[in-house]
Amino acid sequence: MDNALNLIQSWINSSSWKVRIIPRSDHNDKCESLLGLTEHSTLGTIINHVGGISTANGVIRHFGGSNQFNLSIKSVNQILNQCPNAFPGVLVVADDIYGGLFGINNSLPIAKPGTMLYLPPDSYTWESLDIGHSAFVHWSMTGDVPLFYKKYRSIPVESNIPFQKVLDFSPPLWAADVAAGKFKYSMVESSQMHKTRSQLLEQLS
Repeated sequence: MDNALNLIQSWINSSSWKVRIIPRSDHNDKCESLLGLTEHSTLGTIINHVGGISTANGVIRHFGGSNQFNLSIKSVNQILNQCPNAFPGVLVVADDIYGGLFGINNSLPIAKPGTMLYLPPDSYTWESLDIGHSAFVHWSMTGDVPLFYKKYRSIPVESNIPFQKVLDFSPPLWAADVAAGKFKYSMVESSQMHKTRSQLLEQLS
């Protein structure tokens, strides 16, 4: 079966940042049964072959198949009968160290189905990135990621944030002037941050 492994590897080889592959912990939950996808897609290939991919020196983390951190596409989205249930209208495929979420639009009216969306860490409104998933993965390895996160440049954070951790800021990023950079932060489990954001999104909707 043709897949996107060679394409993804070429992006990794072209990346000027550190890229880390998270291995799968088992070979259950293939993309075909999980979401009705094939390995012709970049997402299908990632789900079937890796547990996740950390890109841009660890800033962006793509979710794949089962892994040691319980941060697979299935677990993050609470997929049942090929339907994601955690985030209404969106299949979350990646997050970032600041608490932002990246997802593929399923049914939200802000963009066409299949378009990548971003939920910023300081907002509860999804924003369209106007690209598809493959282009997003490519960008996360070879694009101008620092420009995307320029708003947070003034916030000093340590390097090597673990794949399963996300930064929890005090005060919250939405509650203060980000440019001032006067924040304290701790590391919390990504799964807990996802749960909190999912619950708040459900309440707001």
